[in-house]
Amino acid sequence: GVNSFLDAHGKALHNSFLWALTSGGLIGFVLWFVLNLSLLTSLRSLIFSSDSRQSISASLSSICFGIIIYSLAHNIHFNKFFWVIVALVIANVSRK
Repeated sequence: GVNSFLDAHGKALHNSFLWALTSGGLIGFVLWFVLNLSLLTSLRSLIFSSDSRQSISASLSSICFGIIIYSLAHNIHFNKFFWVIVALVIANVSRK
């Protein structure tokens, strides 16, 4: 379960991908990976879009990309800023 590694070893994991794998198992890791992959895919499509209205989506997705890179070395799974940005990306995409 959540924080099972912390309970068993007394130490926190050093990145979010390992946290997703140890706390959520294979299903949790796949969901975490799909979330990050979809954010990167949306960023790529926004970069190559010629629509000027996409600038907000591109900005938010760029922030998510930076957070994903940051999560390779740090835990961000409980970081409220990350989830607020993800929610804003989803809301912005849903409004179209």
